[in-house]
Amino acid sequence: MTKKPKHLGFEINAVSNMLKRKALKPDNSLTKMQMWIIGFVYNKENCDVFQGDIEKTFHITRATASDI
Repeated sequence: MTKKPKHLGFEINAVSNMLKRKALKPDNSLTKMQMWIIGFVYNKENCDVFQGDIEKTFHITRATASDI
């Protein structure tokens, strides 16, 4: 039996809910860099975004990008 693919809208909603929970949690809020990266990825919604793109755009190391 093959696994039924999830709809993109469902995936987007799930990610949105996770981000809201993370952002609204007072003891563990998002950093400015995390918010900038979320905005960057959001604005590239019709393009593939790779970790290297984030590293180059924000002038950060691979380790920092991975951690974020």
